Amino acid sequence: MNTGKALMIFLTVVLAASCAGSDGRWENPDLPKEAWSRDEAACHRAASERAEKDYALDQQRSPQGYSRTRAYTASMNRYEAEKREKTLFERCMTRNGYVRVENKPEPK
Repeated sequence: MNTGKALMIFLTVVLAASCAGSDGRWENPDLPKEAWSRDEAACHRAASERAEKDYALDQQRSPQGYSRTRAYTASMNRYEAEKREKTLFERCMTRNGYVRVENKPEPK
């Protein structure tokens, strides 16, 4: 498996995991609900692609060959890519007129 494909799979899994644990949703009162999931998917895709490119550039700038800090640097680059992807996604949704609405617990 090539590195790009492996990275894309990794970022997709991370994205899915981060979304699964969220306690809110994105809503845009100016658009029909049918458009919400399409817009959310488009923002996820754009954020993932951009974060993947940034991650690849960070990896290229990292020390090559054997280094005690190489694994640490790779992990930090991956962590930063995950944070960047989340930020890019949130900016995309906000730019498209969406607001984050927290889920309220159901009364018992």
